[in-house]
Amino acid sequence: MLGSDDGVKIWQNGEQIFENNVFRGCNIMDEKIDIKLLKGDNEFLFKVIQGTGGWELTAVVTDENGKV
Repeated sequence: MLGSDDGVKIWQNGEQIFENNVFRGCNIMDEKIDIKLLKGDNEFLFKVIQGTGGWELTAVVTDENGKV
């Protein structure tokens, strides 16, 4: 689950996997993104696309059943 204030881009292991360029306040339930973890290390990069005011990013990783 992901929340951002404002938009967000995500890269996994150097490949962009998600983008949503919006203007909103942060809510942890804004996005549900299905990802596939690779064997070994997985590197994630998050970029908040800033509009006006403050910015925020939240992320929670769960299994396929929604358990943390």
